[in-house]
Amino acid sequence: MHVIVTRWRYTRLWAAFRDHTSAVGDRRSSTVALCDGSTGSRTSIPCAWEREDAMKAEQLLLNLARRLEQEASGVSETILEGMDEILTVVRLKLPMDLRRSLACTNIIVNMMGTIRRVCCNVKRWRNAAMALRWTGEAMQEAAKGFRRLKAHKQLPVLRAALVAIRQQIEGDQGIVAEAVAA
Repeated sequence: MHVIVTRWRYTRLWAAFRDHTSAVGDRRSSTVALCDGSTGSRTSIPCAWEREDAMKAEQLLLNLARRLEQEASGVSETILEGMDEILTVVRLKLPMDLRRSLACTNIIVNMMGTIRRVCCNVKRWRNAAMALRWTGEAMQEAAKGFRRLKAHKQLPVLRAALVAIRQQIEGDQGIVAEAVAA
């Protein structure tokens, strides 16, 4: 569920940013940021994904939000709201190929399109259970068209990182429970 929420926020962020940049002007004439520290808003988010240091990536996104505050406050708010989700793969220290695979929202967009296509056949929604049933069926239909991630061999690295985070969280909760009991 967290991955879906993260993808949704990331997709929403890019949609808002795309709308902003198309209003500003043609893609070729707009400012392009290079990952070497130049200023600009077009590629600041992809550059944040490329960073090895999460603190530097966070600072890059904060600077972008500050620059967009006046001309596109909605985009700025979305960046600030979704910053933790955007930087999750950076904080997990995943390999670059896996980061790029996880950054692509095509699988989510494809699934949402299939859900829309399948569920548009329903003329009358009777209850929430029916909606869940049809959505689940549409997801299974979408799964038939899924292909393997390009970085599928690096998925054990993702699993190990998630297990390490889970153990760290459980350890922190144990320390808090001991402190409360004392």
